[in-house]
Amino acid sequence: MQYSKRLGNDSFEVAGMKRFVERDRQSLSVVDRIVGGYFLLANVMGDSTYYSMTKTAAKERRVIWQAFFGGNLTPMREYISNREFSAKMADGTLKVDIDDPLFGV
Repeated sequence: MQYSKRLGNDSFEVAGMKRFVERDRQSLSVVDRIVGGYFLLANVMGDSTYYSMTKTAAKERRVIWQAFFGGNLTPMREYISNREFSAKMADGTLKVDIDDPLFGV
């Protein structure tokens, strides 16, 4: 799946996640492990130093990176897809068909 390349709107961490998911490689290289370890450590350290509002996000990303080390990219894919959907909703670029029966109109 191709994700948007709006790196200006993405953090370095999210941009890295997009690259890992797009590659969809099963085995991790040394560089992959270093990058993943950095973000895992950053989120563990940030979990204790961030403001309470961002602690939940740090915990969520920590779980994502732990799954990454286990070879599971599903949480990372879901996180990126949710961010993409939220960005489209915020930009107003996501069009909703009001006559769609799922919306009950």
